[in-house]
Amino acid sequence: MLTERQQKILKILHGQEKYITIRQIAEQIHFSPKTVRNDLLQVRTFLQQNQLGELTAKPKKGFRLLMTAEEWDKLQSLLRFSARDIPKEKRKYAVCALLLQDRAVGMAELEKKLYLSRSGAEKALEEARQWLEERGICLQKKRGRGFLTECSELVRRMTEAELFVLYRSESGIGTDQGFLTDVSRFLNGFDASGVLSSTANTEEEYGFHFAYNARQTLLFLISFALFRCRAKAPLAECPLKNRPAFSQRVTAALVQQLEHSYSVRIPPAEREYLLFCVSACEIQEFEDTKALQMCEQEEPQTLATVQRFVRLTSDLLGLDLRADSALEKDLFLYLRSAVEKLRYGIYIPNPLLAQVKGEYPNVYAVVWTTSVLFGDSLQVELTENEVGYLTVYVVGAVERASAQVKICILCSYGVGVSQLLKQQIERLLPNISVIRIATVQEPDCVRRSGCDFVITAENIGDTFGGKDVVVVDNFLIPYDIRKIQKKMFEVLQRKMEHITKNTDLQQIRLFDSRFVYFCDHAEKTALLQTMCGDLEEKGYVLPGFNESVLQREKAASTQVGRRIAIPHGSTRYVVRPIIAVAVLKNSIPWDRQDTADFVFLLAIQPDSLLHMKPQMMKFYKVLSALIDDEKTLNEVKKMTDRQEFADYMNHLTQ
Repeated sequence: MLTERQQKILKILHGQEKYITIRQIAEQIHFSPKTVRNDLLQVRTFLQQNQLGELTAKPKKGFRLLMTAEEWDKLQSLLRFSARDIPKEKRKYAVCALLLQDRAVGMAELEKKLYLSRSGAEKALEEARQWLEERGICLQKKRGRGFLTECSELVRRMTEAELFVLYRSESGIGTDQGFLTDVSRFLNGFDASGVLSSTANTEEEYGFHFAYNARQTLLFLISFALFRCRAKAPLAECPLKNRPAFSQRVTAALVQQLEHSYSVRIPPAEREYLLFCVSACEIQEFEDTKALQMCEQEEPQTLATVQRFVRLTSDLLGLDLRADSALEKDLFLYLRSAVEKLRYGIYIPNPLLAQVKGEYPNVYAVVWTTSVLFGDSLQVELTENEVGYLTVYVVGAVERASAQVKICILCSYGVGVSQLLKQQIERLLPNISVIRIATVQEPDCVRRSGCDFVITAENIGDTFGGKDVVVVDNFLIPYDIRKIQKKMFEVLQRKMEHITKNTDLQQIRLFDSRFVYFCDHAEKTALLQTMCGDLEEKGYVLPGFNESVLQREKAASTQVGRRIAIPHGSTRYVVRPIIAVAVLKNSIPWDRQDTADFVFLLAIQPDSLLHMKPQMMKFYKVLSALIDDEKTLNEVKKMTDRQEFADYMNHLTQ
């Protein structure tokens, strides 16, 4: 592998049309002529070994590099990811970079360029194959040619960008200058300074900031598009499935800036591609509230789905998150970009997924269950990666809501005293929000206020307007503070408990003995087909439900922990809500990493009469009981009678 100094020498040679002397090179890189002479010998050997161009020399003239543009591109790719000192766990990225060059790559080439043995190359290739498959890229072996990747140009470019971001995270260089240097290495000396300035100007014009990692990806993708345009190899076409109005305006402004900076005309297909890139880039924050409102108004379907998701999640968790404007905004900004990627088969793994599943299993289960909303509303199926990110946002909102206690103050000695009491409470107890000052003649107002308890200086009993009462002095003393803190603790505990009983849930029995299966051995696909077939035969689902379940499984794992899986299909095929259950004596492989021995096949119906909310709340109560209580889970697994099992499951929902 060439050193950084030797790579600099190569770039100097590549930039020369005529011969250049050793002394001239030495002056440019600030090393001695002797060092340059030794480096040139190693550069020549390296080029010969890789059959790339020719380094010629003439007495009294110096050296000259003869290399075609195609050979230089191959050289840059080789320098990016071929090295003897690449850590073993990172070699798959080097293999991926070679495979994404849109040409066949043989095993011998992998061994040679990555300095690997045959067994080492085979292991790195298998790791690369798995990494690429996670991103929807198929690796095919072509007889006599080698290995070739098959995917859309959009997916190829997005994956190249992900490799670039991975490289940058490893290098630890987070400055703009570091970005420019890295892009220059990746894209054959391309100067991305115009991309940086054009993107920054567009962000300022529309009053928002892209998220950092998403911005890095966007900057690389824009640079790549311009690089391909300059190389006379732009996209031939880029048909888009969605054209968000806000993203169209942002893209138009960005294209205008880029064409001015690079004095180039961006072709229509590349403009469409840039529209996709902008749409798929997550916005972290809007500084301009009007711009955010404009964005929301122009994407009403996404906003309405987010609001519905928040309402349903609030009901399932038993915690009102609807007033959390930050949650709604964050979900909207995340989903508008995540959904855009999914529409084009671009799957981005979530590095936090295992931690989220482990630390917040109940919230993850709720979000996974409610994710059926997105399939029907936005015409995409969320994978476990998106569900993991949504869970993080919901957990943040839960913590905010749980830490905030709402109270009413009952006025006894006039508004002035009540206002003083309010100021003292909010100053000494910052987690308390005084939402109303009422009088003893307004119990109904207190009942409707949504407060957690009442504070008053009057001895009016233990409750008022259906709310607990804490009696304090008109001028708070330390004893009063301790009483309020104790009540706050009780409220916070209640908020973090699971769902309370809901009379609406009594309308539907979701478990039926006809759809309970006890199996010693099973294969995943065959099991799901049997369960779906029985539901279709009995009239609970329509033809097409089975296929929608299997497609969902291909998109992402539905295992949610404790070897419990909750596959589900599109709600459009559901006639009547039902949940089929399979209990397996021996766990079966459910995805590449997880196994399952408890399978809930959900057929949930968003019907106006039956309501999706009570159906999901009933199921979540069952799932929560099994996840939280190992004893309950083991007892259920020991059952052998279908009717007893169905009755017990329905009992858990009460």
